[in-house]
Amino acid sequence: MAYTPVVDSRARQVACSWADKGSLGMVVVNEEGLDHESAAGLTRALRHAILHAGPEA
Repeated sequence: MAYTPVVDSRARQVACSWADKGSLGMVVVNEEGLDHESAAGLTRALRHAILHAGPEA
């Protein structure tokens, strides 16, 4: 998991990405003050939800 804070004049963003056995993804969050551990936890939760989502009812 990679963590990169992105700062521009309009917003503070954090980009987290992953690459593993058969999946690759990136999450960009516009959340000021999001630290490394919080961003990593959010990215892991989103990755799990995306990769393990079952068929819709």
